[in-house]
Amino acid sequence: MNKNKDSLFSLNIFQQILLAMLVVAITPLGAIWYVDYRIITQDTENNIQQRMSSVSDRFVGEANNWVNTNLRALAQNASLPDMASMDPRRQLPILQAIVNEYKWSYVAHTIGPDGKNVTRSDGKIPLLTPTVSTSRTSWGASLWASRRQSPRRPESRR
Repeated sequence: MNKNKDSLFSLNIFQQILLAMLVVAITPLGAIWYVDYRIITQDTENNIQQRMSSVSDRFVGEANNWVNTNLRALAQNASLPDMASMDPRRQLPILQAIVNEYKWSYVAHTIGPDGKNVTRSDGKIPLLTPTVSTSRTSWGASLWASRRQSPRRPESRR
């Protein structure tokens, strides 16, 4: 029985040299592969990070420009005497012009100093209950264009 065990694990000189040569040849190749793999992985991660940073910076810039442009337009409209009058009949044409100019908006409305809706661009009667608004301004009239969530558009806008 010892002979069978020894014969299974015993290698002749050719097999020992072949095994040694394979270990000597494969070990550096494996190490080189591992190092190259780590370098390529790290370079790819850095490249992706730089691209994502660049794209996100551009998105932030575009979003800030869009917001600033709309705020300037709303500030300009809010400074008009008809808007500052807080008279719904005088505000309605301005609000309708805002909605017609900015196709992404559904309705524009004004909120008085007391927090109540004054008028709406769609001509509907404003809510009589006070509304919570974070768009209070120092222009005398708080003007805000809001976007409707549903895809259906009013009849006048089709």
